[in-house]
Amino acid sequence: MIDILTGPIRSGKTSSILSFRDLNKNIGGFVTPDTNGKRVIVNMFSDEMAPFEKNENEKEENDVIVGKFRFSRHAFDLGYEWMMSHLENPTLTHLVFDEVGKLELENRGFYSLFLKWTAFQTDKKRLVVIRDYLVQDVIHHFNIRDFRIWVKEDIKIWGYE
Repeated sequence: MIDILTGPIRSGKTSSILSFRDLNKNIGGFVTPDTNGKRVIVNMFSDEMAPFEKNENEKEENDVIVGKFRFSRHAFDLGYEWMMSHLENPTLTHLVFDEVGKLELENRGFYSLFLKWTAFQTDKKRLVVIRDYLVQDVIHHFNIRDFRIWVKEDIKIWGYE
């Protein structure tokens, strides 16, 4: 079962996950909140944080670009390492994947990680964040068959239902 947290852009989806984490410390995966106007990637289990979004003057050859945004390849690599480790960690009961979007629909970004994450056989509760206008595209692109849709107001019961 894949749980999908959805809502409009900047509607508090990631913030609601961070609030839920305060109630449950057995959460792995990562979130990508805005911090001081820039997106960062945060390890849900260890609280390790790294820059994700970059300024034009910080550009490097292997950056990932989508629209007007530039993202750090290193941050994608960190997210991959963290998630693969968390999938195998027996102490974790919940895994968060924030987020799947346009890049992944173009088979870029966290595409290969999301394929592994959805195919991995586990009893862990899995939650992926997808913007409301991309939910159906992601479900079809990744052939997700067993899923539930959640909104941020309900996230506090996720995993306890």
